[in-house]
Amino acid sequence: MSQPFFTIIVPHHRTEPYLEQTLRSIQSQTFTNFECLVVNDGSPGVDLDRFEIGQDPDYSPSVDVRSLPKEKQTQAIFDGVVGNDPRFTLLSKTQGGTASARNFAFQHMKGDWAVCVDADDWILPTHLEILHQNIEDNSSRKYPIICFLGLKFYNTGQDLNVKYQKKLTLANLLYAPALIEWNYAMNAEIIRKYNLKNEELLGPGPERENVIIKHGYDDLAFGWMYVDAVQKEVGKNNLFFKNTEQKTYMYRDLNSFKKNQLKGGNAMFTYAKYLSPFASKSSDLSVKFAALLFPIYTSCFEHPNFFKREILKRAVGFLLKFFTHFYF
Repeated sequence: MSQPFFTIIVPHHRTEPYLEQTLRSIQSQTFTNFECLVVNDGSPGVDLDRFEIGQDPDYSPSVDVRSLPKEKQTQAIFDGVVGNDPRFTLLSKTQGGTASARNFAFQHMKGDWAVCVDADDWILPTHLEILHQNIEDNSSRKYPIICFLGLKFYNTGQDLNVKYQKKLTLANLLYAPALIEWNYAMNAEIIRKYNLKNEELLGPGPERENVIIKHGYDDLAFGWMYVDAVQKEVGKNNLFFKNTEQKTYMYRDLNSFKKNQLKGGNAMFTYAKYLSPFASKSSDLSVKFAALLFPIYTSCFEHPNFFKREILKRAVGFLLKFFTHFYF
């Protein structure tokens, strides 16, 4: 196999009911120069009734696991779908959580760019092609940040547009985080040079599955660290960001998404606490300013009076936006 352009990382734990569709969607990509690392994060398998929940109504799984022990489900699905495709590799590790699984994949990736797909989601056939075309179109810019800031819920057909600032900066990523690990391509050279890792304590994992941490904040923190590393390489004025405005990422379930967004509503504190030391040491003055106001902004989430909380949050948010987006 030649040097892959993309490494697709698929963390998997108890997502056997959806893994087949995920793998088939990756195998069906119109851009074919990729490797796919499926990381079995200590999945014990699931009860058979779980295979009836949250499925795409337009998809019918073909791999039959009904007669298998639960612990054999992952291997059977992998072998039945992509076992003969050399681009796919199944890696196994003890359970450490999604962040840990992605970090594990970073150690094994061979591609120039890393792309994440969750094992209970799937992607349209042109997902990689669009990413590749945008990276190539902007090859004159070093380490372009190309992302999909939109997705579709495949059990309802509804769209979601991730809120983001038109101008991507380290400062506004502190209070308006937009980069989730599955919605942009990450340059492998940057990841290796700066030894970038997902913070495993920010997300669910063993003995942490019910922790009050908002879903995805391990992703968002990594996104900030990644942009910080790119900015160190190219300089603030040469940071290039583009939203493809294509919805080729299919998220499994609208209801579970809303539930995860509501779970641990004050988790901005965790995000702020983790990033503030890095932001306060930044040579970027706008980041330093944002780091000073960010604890005030996040404290608004805890205010007992909803109306006052919203007013305070909007006021501090306006100051952050004005100074970090317009002034600096």
